[in-house]
Amino acid sequence: MKKIITYVGIDEHKNTSSIAFADEGRSEVRYYGTIDNTPAALDKVVKKLESQNRILKFVYEAGPCGYQTYRH
Repeated sequence: MKKIITYVGIDEHKNTSSIAFADEGRSEVRYYGTIDNTPAALDKVVKKLESQNRILKFVYEAGPCGYQTYRH
């Protein structure tokens, strides 16, 4: 089965992160929701999206709240 490339956008805040994603070749962007800004919460989202036969590519807001996500 061919894997779908999915672009995941993360808007970082001090305590929360908002997640949206879009599949390659489609113009529809879907809002996933707001999660805690912790590595464990992000891992849970990644695991869920990967289980749907996706290759994930991430982009996040390059501000002071994004360093933890980048390092993770």
